[in-house]
Amino acid sequence: LAGVDAAQYIEEYLSRPHRDGIGTGCTLAALSVDAARQPETIKKAFADGIENQLATLASEEGGLSKSAQKAARAKRIDTLAHVVGALVLSRACPDESPLADEILEVCRTQVLSQQKGS
Repeated sequence: LAGVDAAQYIEEYLSRPHRDGIGTGCTLAALSVDAARQPETIKKAFADGIENQLATLASEEGGLSKSAQKAARAKRIDTLAHVVGALVLSRACPDESPLADEILEVCRTQVLSQQKGS
């Protein structure tokens, strides 16, 4: 999955169907808080999952300088943290809460605008 279209990933991740699919959605959003209180082996598995998600967002970086690769990774980390956090907050609201949808919409717009601005 490496190199998927970041805008499409963000659109789908911060969508109402993904938000409502708690049982089939992102494990990072569902279990990260619990994983933080688990043994190192569980934390390692979550770290591997985070790396997989970061790889999914990666574009072709083979020709970039080391500093440009580092900046690209930082941007992917920021994007992932932003979308996971937005999903968690949206899910914490009542299902039909206007705030639940507003969180998804505002964060989706912000993350997508950051993607275009780079």
